[in-house]
Amino acid sequence: MLVTLNLYNALIRFRYPDRIRTLWADALCIDQTSIQERQQQVPLMRRIYSQGLRTLVWIDAEDEHSKLGLSLVSHLVDFYHFSRRPQNLKKTSNLKNLHALYEKDMRKDMPPENQLNAFLQTLGRVYFSRTWIVQEIVVAPSTSVFCGEIEISWTDLITAAKYYVGFKEGPLGEITGDRRIGQVLLIDRDQKDLLGSNTASILALMLRHRRSSATDPRDKIFALLGLTDPSHLTGLDMRVDYTSEPAEVYTRFAISHLQHTQGLDILSVPRVSGQQGVQGLSSWVPDWSVWDGTVSLRWEETLPSESLHQHFDAAAGTKALPTFSGDRSELTLKGLVIDTISRTSVPFPADGEVVFGDPNAGASEIIDYIHKFLLIDEDWDLTGSAYDRKSIYLSTGESLSEVYYQTIYGGHAPWPNSLVRQQYKRRVKERRTRRFLRRCKYLRKRPKLYYAALLPLLFLDPAGTATFGDDDLDTIELVKDNRRLAKTESGRLALVPGTTEIGDQVVVLKGGKVPYILRKRVESWEFIGECYVHGVMYGESFKEDKCHDFIIV
Repeated sequence: MLVTLNLYNALIRFRYPDRIRTLWADALCIDQTSIQERQQQVPLMRRIYSQGLRTLVWIDAEDEHSKLGLSLVSHLVDFYHFSRRPQNLKKTSNLKNLHALYEKDMRKDMPPENQLNAFLQTLGRVYFSRTWIVQEIVVAPSTSVFCGEIEISWTDLITAAKYYVGFKEGPLGEITGDRRIGQVLLIDRDQKDLLGSNTASILALMLRHRRSSATDPRDKIFALLGLTDPSHLTGLDMRVDYTSEPAEVYTRFAISHLQHTQGLDILSVPRVSGQQGVQGLSSWVPDWSVWDGTVSLRWEETLPSESLHQHFDAAAGTKALPTFSGDRSELTLKGLVIDTISRTSVPFPADGEVVFGDPNAGASEIIDYIHKFLLIDEDWDLTGSAYDRKSIYLSTGESLSEVYYQTIYGGHAPWPNSLVRQQYKRRVKERRTRRFLRRCKYLRKRPKLYYAALLPLLFLDPAGTATFGDDDLDTIELVKDNRRLAKTESGRLALVPGTTEIGDQVVVLKGGKVPYILRKRVESWEFIGECYVHGVMYGESFKEDKCHDFIIV
């Protein structure tokens, strides 16, 4: 039987020299060319991996980067145990002391930057991006990771990854928010959910792993079915069916979810524009085959901290009663238009999409980029009247400045008292500068430019007294990516999808927790996406007796 070179190398590495070893490899044990066999085997995958003795992860043959990168794992695991010693707990409670201990005891002979880059490159290998690996690792009794002759435990890899993310300054400061490491940590979260009997719904799992890839677009759904509790699938038409086209599978799931839940959670899945995905989908059906970094405004995957969850209820607790056309291309829902978009800012770029220039670029090119970044920030501030502390926002009686800071973070800003309010604003400015610096690592090769950009930090929150954590702010900032700040004809401030245009309608639909942006198309509507509109998120503008049909295509 012919096998790929990668599988051949894995089999050679895993075989015993003196006795038989029984292994399961999907590529060998399932006839990938047989639709019937795939449909029979896919529902059994959880049972297969959960009943094995161990999952062996083969990420590829060893090379210079993987050897250097994975050597960092043992350093960070050692550092973890070192920092947990009783005599070091007090020392490591302070972040600066923690970095000092790292520099003194853990740096060894190799510059940390080289190790960190190599570690990221290793985690950026194709294996870690695949949707199917999630179930293979999560349900396994134990997992070992192999790269050539190197072997490490999955537990050690996760420990190292968490410490890696935890350093926001000093030698480990450049990786915050890196999506290559994020996939590994999401799998660890799934594992904890499973062990704690806190299994996520299928929709939550699909959102959580939307960034992962699959050769077959249908596997973006099928590969995760084994991780959710069967009770979550009751009433959903979620049969594994490789005879249906991807567009049919995605549409069937969307219809089934709308009908079963009588809610519009499926409409809170961000739409992706400008990428080639599955063809033939209606605007209201999410395309799971592509992802551009946009996160939902209301999902717990976006805001893992329970204290940040906002239980929006724009449609005042009503239920959706969706109907569909005979060919299932049209969705009809009841709702009402509450406003019209009259002004928008430029979209806020996602981390992965910003072009920061060549590390070898000249000073003029770097300055041009800094200027461009600041112009985006300024455009948001002007659109939202960020510095207007005198004018009143009519819907709520707050100042426009206060409303601005709440709107740009999708209503998740902590605003309980004046002290937190001041600390939050100060930290927002600090985080804005930090985020910019993280993106421009190569500025460090030009000290004058780097320290010129660093200067604002000296005057923002010098005592570090903000009570709202950096992790929370980093997380909340994600809701801005690929979105615009907008104003409506009635003066409301909104956070809207990046594809929103002037003249688009703000609509509240029965059963929806948030408002939505719709675009008029003669006798029907195009669905653009969910939005946050300050002052209407808890049913303030919803009138059920005024609702009428919206035919969305």
